[in-house]
Formats: sequence, structure tokens, C-alpha cells
Amino acid sequence: MMDNPFLFILAGPHSYASHVCAMLGQHPQMYGFPGLNLFLAEPVDDLRQCQQRLGKYTADGILRTLAQLQEGEQTRETISLAAQWLEAHGHWSSPQLLNYMLKLSGCVVGIDASLSLVSQVDCLEQIDAHYPNASYLHLTRHPLGVLSALDIKDRFEAAWLEPHNRINAFSKRLAEGQCLQLKIEALLAAPQLYLPQIAEWLGVSGETDALKATCMPQQSDYAALGPDNAPYGYEPKFISNPELPVKLDIDSLSLANMDIELETTLTKQILKLAKEFGYQ
Repeated sequence: MMDNPFLFILAGPHSYASHVCAMLGQHPQMYGFPGLNLFLAEPVDDLRQCQQRLGKYTADGILRTLAQLQEGEQTRETISLAAQWLEAHGHWSSPQLLNYMLKLSGCVVGIDASLSLVSQVDCLEQIDAHYPNASYLHLTRHPLGVLSALDIKDRFEAAWLEPHNRINAFSKRLAEGQCLQLKIEALLAAPQLYLPQIAEWLGVSGETDALKATCMPQQSDYAALGPDNAPYGYEPKFISNPELPVKLDIDSLSLANMDIELETTLTKQILKLAKEFGYQ
């Protein structure tokens, strides 16, 4: 892991990726970046234009991170200074920017859980090209849990099946041990069991105080709304309730109800993949 000190959390929507990024980011050797959306385009000038096309909050993570790491605080003024700095460094590549921010953090492992890593075509290929030894944490959530979080059920395939198919196809190309798959329900129900295993996998300290810090994601510098010119970064669901424990109901969910809940020709594919992930 130390050959390339980055962990990318891969997940679909409503899978609590921001919670996990903030949790791990509280470890004294790790830094949780708040939704950087870095690998959409490069150089930075092209990246900023792409982020603007995707939505006004897409660039918040980078702006908040630069403000915090360069100026020590996130205010309207420091966010504006961060934007000016980005403009002056528009010729930089995405890896240059990511490496720079990790160096400023003083940590040995940087973590990004941007949903665009999976939702946008070619992001994973870009990461693999620049960071061939990076580590990946593949988070899964029970399909009916994701379905219950959706406002419009016909988006379910894009929210669950497509991301996991893309992640699976990508992870098959990786070296053994480079990608760890984990149920979010299990992690949030028993962080004291899984966090030491993650620390060992990443090669960081498993001491009690270090792991205790990871159970306080609300202490992240990005756990609350930022200034109005860059309020987000992490997902709104995390910002609205960043504290643990988060209890995700799984006992009452059954794959036997999938046919009732869904009217889609892809139900069999969803069932097959969910069972491969260990859901019932």
C-alpha cells in the first residue's frame, strides 16, 4: 500500500461512502478528502469546466480541501483564495493536485469516496493509469436498502446494478489483495471488528487510540456545511447526520421480495449479484 498511498472507496449511491471516508479519515495516518471528483478530466482547467457542467456543488470538495489545508480554515474568503489558486494552477494534472493535497495533509494515506469514481465513465481507468498500486474498498449495500432510499424507483438499476457491475469488472483486473469488498451494514454495525482489519490491510497503525478516532467521523473538518460558496463535498446525508452509530436495517430485508418491489427484466441479475455479495 505504501508504494502508492491512496485508498479509493467505490460504491453506488446511498451506500454511506462519505461516512466511511470520514471515519477512516479520522485515523491519524489517513486523510479523508470530501468528494474531490478529480478524475473527470485534466488538466485542472478542463477539470473545473467539467465539474461546472455536472453541477454547482461538484467542485466543493476540492475548494474546501484547499482552503482547509492551505489557509487553516474554511470561510468565504479562503474558498475564494482556493479558487484563485486553482485558476493559477490550471496546467496541473489531477495526480499533481491530489499528491499536493496529500503532502499538505501530512498523512501517509489519502482517501477519496467521490461517487464520480464509479458513475462517470473512464474515471477508474484514469486512476489505475496514474496509481497502479492504489487500494480500493468496494462497499455494498442490500439492494432493497438502496431501493428504499430512492425517490424514483425506476432509477434503481443505475443506482445499484450498474455501479456494482462496473466495480466488479474493474476489480477483476487488479492484483490480489488490492481491492477489499465489505458490506456497509456490517461495518456500521460493528466498526470495532472491521476497522482493525482495514487498518492492517492498509498498513497503518491498529493502536487503540488511532482506531477510536475513526469512530468519530463528526470531527472531520468537512462534517458540517461549509461556506455558501462551497457548502458540500461529502454527501448531504452525511453532513446532516455525521455521527455514529448509524443503524441500517437489514434483518427485515429479503431478496425474496425483489420481484414484488421491482418490475424490471433485470431482477434476476440483481438477485444473482446480491447473493454473490452475501445478501439474503
